[in-house]
Order: sequence, then C-alpha cells, then structure tokens
Amino acid sequence: MATLSSPLYTLLHHDSNYEFTDDHKKAFDSIKKALTSSTFLGYPVDDGKAQFIIQTDASTTAMDMILYQESGEDKWVITYNSHILTSAQTQYSTTKNKFMLASNKPYPTNLLLTNHLEQRAKGPGPRLQQAQEDLSRDPA
Repeated sequence: MATLSSPLYTLLHHDSNYEFTDDHKKAFDSIKKALTSSTFLGYPVDDGKAQFIIQTDASTTAMDMILYQESGEDKWVITYNSHILTSAQTQYSTTKNKFMLASNKPYPTNLLLTNHLEQRAKGPGPRLQQAQEDLSRDPA
C-alpha cells in the first residue's frame, strides 16, 4: 500500500508544486481499488483460539504491515498500516524496517510474529535487538 501511495506523498512536500497528474490519479485509483476490493476490516476476537498475526513487507522506499487474526481456516484483517521511508530509513536493512514498523504500534501483547520467507541474519544489530526486546516485553 505504501508503494502504491508513494506518488501521492510527493504532493505533501512543502516545496512541491501541487499538480495532480495522471500518475497521481493512477495511484489514487489503485489505492481505492485495493481498499474496496479486499476484505473489510474486522474486530479483534478474544476467544482463546484466534491468534493475532503481524505480516510485514518492506521495500527500498516504503513498508507495509497487516495485523490480522487467524482461527483454523478463518482469517480476518484488523488493520492495515503503511509508511514511506525517510532518507535515513532507506539505509536500514529490510529486516530492521519490518521490526521498526511492527514494534512502534500499540498492539496486543499475545502476537504471533511469523516470517513467511526464509531470511537469515548474520546477527542482530543494536536497533534490531531493541526491536526484539520491545516486541517481547509484557506490560502486565
């Protein structure tokens, strides 16, 4: 979603000319189609069976996150989140960006963090260690 909205974010810069071009219209229509064609947002369920799952994706310009619940064969989306990376954040590794997005939001503490792709890190750096600590902390 963040990648789709990148052209629209350029309009928000204080030094940009506000000119709504065909690229902006295409980005807007793509976002509108993505949001209206997918499943609507659901409510969190606390039945002891449904697990919270955060799914993240990051590119060199943006990152996305979906918080959903899963119970058996059923899945429902709770929230979508996207973020355009700053120039400093574009220097971070993809893994660091994914943890940064997931760890900076107030979500339930009983989350199941899954990685759907095989990724092996050489070793966590200080920023990744902090993100892991933030995600493992139980406020109760």
